[in-house]
Amino acid sequence: MATPLTRDEMSDLDDAAFFEAYKQGRIERREDVWTAENFEEEMEKLPLFMTHDPTPEEFVTNPHLAAMQQAFEQDMDPVGMLIVCDNGDSL
Repeated sequence: MATPLTRDEMSDLDDAAFFEAYKQGRIERREDVWTAENFEEEMEKLPLFMTHDPTPEEFVTNPHLAAMQQAFEQDMDPVGMLIVCDNGDSL
């Protein structure tokens, strides 16, 4: 197997060289990226793209829904709603 590239080496590559290195196995695929196989599942996690009503459990486990719920409970102004952190604290 080819030696993986460091972050610095990857940043020096143009698009064609990056793609070639990826095909050679020198760039590892990140686990947290959307793919053709998982994009619908990942979109369902975002409140804007949900095609179902969230369950009470999702309001606890989904940080986006939890932040929205807290914002509505605090009756925040629209600008304040845009600055809600993942932990629910407003800035």
